[in-house]
Amino acid sequence: MDEDLWRDRSVFSFYPDQISSVSVQYTHLRDSSFSISLSNTNAISIADPKGNNLADFDTLKAKQYLTYYSNIQYESLKNDMRPELKDSILAQGPVHIITLKNRNGKTFMVKTFPKPAESNTIDPITGKTDIEDPERMFALINNDKDIVVIQYFVFGKLFPSLSYFKKKDAPKIISAKK
Repeated sequence: MDEDLWRDRSVFSFYPDQISSVSVQYTHLRDSSFSISLSNTNAISIADPKGNNLADFDTLKAKQYLTYYSNIQYESLKNDMRPELKDSILAQGPVHIITLKNRNGKTFMVKTFPKPAESNTIDPITGKTDIEDPERMFALINNDKDIVVIQYFVFGKLFPSLSYFKKKDAPKIISAKK
């Protein structure tokens, strides 16, 4: 019997009141990185990559974002990957680094890496051969002990940019009356 098939696939399983902070670092788009801190369930702050707190942000978007961490799971475990393939993937460096700290002070980190496309996969829009898998990535979890396959469908909601949280100007209403 393969133990890995019965293993819990949860990467993040936290409700907002269990989270102390979340940081999302984009290694190639540093200005999109952000961190969210909660002193309690009602006091929330968002900081840019330089650590400056945003003065005005959409609190509802920030609170909704934190709910996404309640059920995030990987697709499959790949610890049996050939060492040379694993080394090649990790040598590229991570695309995202998510760091979540819970209220007990424990830190959970996920590092994502591009997953090469299956051979002969054609992009339906450009007609060119895909270099990276458009639906999946690799990730290091459990203090870099495990390498797993993750889906953009599941993890994509964890990757908004900092601008997502900024308040947008209210649309101006133009009266038809003169």
